[in-house]
Amino acid sequence: MKEKIGNKLGGRGKCRYCKEMHNNVAYHESHACPKNPNSISSKTATIPLDRTKEPMQVSKPVLKKFLLDIADGFNKELFEKTQKQLEEYWFFKYDPNALIEENLYQFHDMLKLYGSFCRRWEEHHNGSCCVVERVRDKYLMPKIRLFIRDLTSSFILVRRNE
Repeated sequence: MKEKIGNKLGGRGKCRYCKEMHNNVAYHESHACPKNPNSISSKTATIPLDRTKEPMQVSKPVLKKFLLDIADGFNKELFEKTQKQLEEYWFFKYDPNALIEENLYQFHDMLKLYGSFCRRWEEHHNGSCCVVERVRDKYLMPKIRLFIRDLTSSFILVRRNE
């Protein structure tokens, strides 16, 4: 009687499939027992991710190729963009309810991120000569001007309400 109650409530008991003792028998029987054909582990453990290939052994060259493929995919996506489409990489939005310091901090992080996308795009399409100046003048300075405009208009509104 105690074994049956233990099995139903998940207490310690003997598994009816593998006949071994477990602290939480109900969980073991339904999820982990390899001898239970209806347990979750027996269903997922036998389904290979790719039935046509053997499992891949992880090694430095395999991992390196995998990471390079991911980076190549990111670069390909970036380099196919037009200059106007680079705006998709601008993630900053001024929050008039936040402190000036918070807005400045967020702006700084997003400006660095946006600048790195623009620099890589510019180098790919227009070469590396004077890339720092081009990125600064074409992409970053307009964002800085917008930030200053938002900041000053927000500051003026605060001063009017005081």
